[in-house]
Amino acid sequence: MVFGKSAKWAFYIKRDHGMTYKEYNALFRKQKGCCAICGKHQTEQKRRLSVDHNHTTCIIRELLCDNCNDGIGMFKESIEILRNAIDYLEKHR
Repeated sequence: MVFGKSAKWAFYIKRDHGMTYKEYNALFRKQKGCCAICGKHQTEQKRRLSVDHNHTTCIIRELLCDNCNDGIGMFKESIEILRNAIDYLEKHR
């Protein structure tokens, strides 16, 4: 049984992602508590790692920190736009 803030988190991830608290924790352990993109550990973050998912298929990908999760969203989950952003940054080093 899950209590307190963890119970609220368990309700949220089940409601929004269809993922159990046990499944979240298994993914968290698999990622060693780190964001799948930037590699920062959850202890370096202000909040828990977010459940990242494909907004078209609803398939869960991995856990991300808020910055990386928001970044993907801002780029509309577009590989082309993200590649353009990388090209832009490389051009303006």
